[in-house]
Order: sequence, then C-alpha cells, then structure tokens
Amino acid sequence: MENTIFTPCKIGPIELRNRSIRSAAFENMCSGNRPTQMLFDYHTAVARGGIGMTTIAYAAVSRSGLSFDGQLWMRPEIVPELRRLTDAIHAEGAKASIQLGHCGNMTRRSIHADCCAPRWSSLLKSPPSDAASLSGAVSAPARMDATT
Repeated sequence: MENTIFTPCKIGPIELRNRSIRSAAFENMCSGNRPTQMLFDYHTAVARGGIGMTTIAYAAVSRSGLSFDGQLWMRPEIVPELRRLTDAIHAEGAKASIQLGHCGNMTRRSIHADCCAPRWSSLLKSPPSDAASLSGAVSAPARMDATT
C-alpha cells in the first residue's frame, strides 16, 4: 500500500497540501487575549515546516469563556491581527484553523475580576442556594429539568 500522508487531500472545499494537521494545543501566547508576535512566529514556522494545516488553539468565544490569561479571546478588534496570521500561514502553503470554545464552569474568578464570570446555569431561574460560596467554579445542581 502506498503511503498517502504527504499527498494532497480535501476537507470539504478546502484542499490541504498534505494530510498532516497540527492539532490544537494551548499555546499560552496571547498577551492581552490577542494574537502576539510569538503566536505569529510559532504558527508561521509550523506552516513553513510543511504542515498541511495548523490549528490556533483554545480561542474563547466570549470574555466570560476565558480560563487563562494567555488565551485568545475572539472579538472584532483582533480581526486584523488574525488576518495577518492567516495570510502568513497561507503564504507558507498551509491552511489555518481555529479551536473555538468556552470554559463554562471551569472559569477562574481571577480572570473575570472586573466583568463577567459565569455563576450558574442559564437553565436555572435563580442562583443555587450556595451561590455566595462559589469560588469561580460551579457545581452542577442535584437535578436540572429543562422544562423549568
């Protein structure tokens, strides 16, 4: 059987130069929760090294979804920096992907001291009885009924 790892392939309409994909692994390279030169240099080097696609890791979809200081936070004002990064990756012949997420109840109060830490499930009509004792992580209620 012929080895196909270094042959082009398609993922939907996207054609990769080969079948190697750098999976998401938290880089911790986003000072101010935005792309930095270090993140740019890292992913550009991975692309230059011949990878088919590189994945920018663990980007929070909202500020309340951050769990680390060095984590990327998706918002309109960082689009030019992300465009610069993807353009550089494409110039090296690779594709770029991004891992989007929200940390949910794994947030830390220190990350959200000035804004928006999640406190309880939006399915609950009111905070759990022990909400005052929460330290940034939320325990699941004993029973959740989607009809309430």
